[in-house]
Amino acid sequence: MKRGLRLDSINARKVRGPDGFFTVAMGIEVFRLIENKVSELGLASEIIGDVVLVKAKSWSSISKLLKYARLNGINVIED
Repeated sequence: MKRGLRLDSINARKVRGPDGFFTVAMGIEVFRLIENKVSELGLASEIIGDVVLVKAKSWSSISKLLKYARLNGINVIED
C-alpha cells in the first residue's frame, strides 16, 4: 500500500535527516493552528507550496509539539 503525505494531519517520522534535523510535515492549515507553539519551542519552519516542514535538532522538541497538537485535536501520523 502506497502511503502519501496527509495535509490534514501532522506527518512525523523519528528519523534524523541528512541535514541532522528531525522533520515533520503538515498542510498550511494545520500549521496555522500550531504556529504559536512552533515559535514558542523555537523550531524552524519552511513553507513549500501547501506543505510546511517543521525542523528541530532534538526529538524531544518535536515530541512536545506533537503532544500539543494531539491535545488540540490535530491528527498525528507517526511512522
